[in-house]
Amino acid sequence: MTKIYYTTTDRILEEDFGIANTRVIELRMAMEQVHRAICKLDNHNLIRIWEHYPELVSVADRYGRNESGLKTFTQEELTSD
Repeated sequence: MTKIYYTTTDRILEEDFGIANTRVIELRMAMEQVHRAICKLDNHNLIRIWEHYPELVSVADRYGRNESGLKTFTQEELTSD
């Protein structure tokens, strides 16, 4: 029987990375919250976050690339103010 996942990220976390299914939803929700927060930043603040917490932007970008139709972040956005 094929398992149905709520999001592509859920499938990736569980099937590709071997994360326990008991943790997948909370991890995805955390990634989704980071993505939502980063996406609402103006360019100036996005660059500040990139300079001081590049990991947060990387999480937001990875989540955006996993899920169809979500914003991703280009190098140009992150280096021009």
